[in-house]
Amino acid sequence: MKRKFKKIMLLPLALLITSCGGTNNTLPNVEFKDIYVNINTENLSQNYDGYYIFTIGQTGKFEASLINDEAGVNFSSNDPSIIEVKTDGTFTAKEIGTSIITASSITDPTKTSKINVLINGVEDVSITLGENPSSIKVGETFKVAATGSSNAGTLMYSSSNSAVLTVTDDGTVEAIQTSSEPVYIVVSAKNNRNVSESFSVNVVASDDGTTILTDKVPTAGENSEYRLIYEDTFSGNALNKHNWEVQEGDGTAYGLASGWGNQELQYYLDRNIRVENGELVIALKNEKSDYVYSSPDSYTSGRIRSLFNGTYGRVEARLSVDSGNGIWPAFWMLPQDTSTETSYGGWPNSGEIDIFEGRGRLPWMVYSTLHYADHNGGATADGISYAFEDDSTDTTQKHTYALEWEEGNITFLVDDVETISINEWTISDGTGSFPAPFDKNFYVILNLAVGGTYDAGYVPDAENIPAFMNVEYVRWYKKI
Repeated sequence: MKRKFKKIMLLPLALLITSCGGTNNTLPNVEFKDIYVNINTENLSQNYDGYYIFTIGQTGKFEASLINDEAGVNFSSNDPSIIEVKTDGTFTAKEIGTSIITASSITDPTKTSKINVLINGVEDVSITLGENPSSIKVGETFKVAATGSSNAGTLMYSSSNSAVLTVTDDGTVEAIQTSSEPVYIVVSAKNNRNVSESFSVNVVASDDGTTILTDKVPTAGENSEYRLIYEDTFSGNALNKHNWEVQEGDGTAYGLASGWGNQELQYYLDRNIRVENGELVIALKNEKSDYVYSSPDSYTSGRIRSLFNGTYGRVEARLSVDSGNGIWPAFWMLPQDTSTETSYGGWPNSGEIDIFEGRGRLPWMVYSTLHYADHNGGATADGISYAFEDDSTDTTQKHTYALEWEEGNITFLVDDVETISINEWTISDGTGSFPAPFDKNFYVILNLAVGGTYDAGYVPDAENIPAFMNVEYVRWYKKI
């Protein structure tokens, strides 16, 4: 239904925006540089950050009228995966998250109006689980029993460890190998990724003693010595919180100086992390935020750490990341225990393993580093700056970054090509002996930072934001 609004002419260019298809159908009065907006504020809420609220599935049309310009305007969204906008203003809210809508004069594209929008999930969505088994034998299958409310949309399924239990788009679960830990099947709603239900399943040996379906358990690339024990393929509609913890903020909540100890400019938010089309997507955005601690521009991004951890094996992720000044992606590991009583103490004594780091202005380079303490407790490191041999490839394309970790030896690989193998390192005197500190359990971190000391404080150019890290999977293998 199209609504009519009275137009007020305030400056040479005026913008009128209407919407339909949701419970909130208008936007509040907002003033922009060179453009004034005449908006009916009825039934629309604006949050504390100044974002205009829409709901997944909401459709409508932004409309504009211009003074002294008969050509009209073009509309665009800086993140079409969140809200898709055609040039004529027709929009569809597609996914939870934030985006910037821009209206540009066709005659003079420098005359623009921009608004920040926030897409929320459909409210009052619910999922009800039926009777599902708590235990299953290797080789057996079952169909998840679950129903969603009428507004839930398609139900989506994910496994907390698809190396043990796989689940298809229709909810069929198959047991692949036994595990000492239960696996969680998560059921989420297409129309609100924050609504989900889960149940745990133990996998036991089959009646004939089979503990693994070897033809369905991958080995690591060409290396048959490593067998997959853990995998997250980012299926479903939301990050599996049985696998990952979202770390929000500027680092101070985790005992670090503002800027995550590195003078980084981003504030991490849960809403910048999503799962779609079988990938984890971390979005780095420049947007208004009351939280950002010191940045002249307001950057938000995402960071997650794994709830699974271990010692030794092969750890890998397949991912791509956008390029540009100041963009700092990382796939890395930190120790689970940093106490002085049961481990080696805080950083750098307990170590750090950077499987992949990037400098967005140098997308043809891959950086892999071990951080540890010297004998006096000072920070030191060993690693490699690796350049892709093929000039046509870089970190904006999908590559597999891996660590092969054995007692006393750590090897980094890119697309199964060894870049460096390290078998010597030190530890602060009196805290342990080689191969410490790399003989304890470590967990995985994925994040997309901006600025900071890692690359001399470079900041992104406007045309390179938003930027995205897309992760296809994370896997952990153990030697057979």
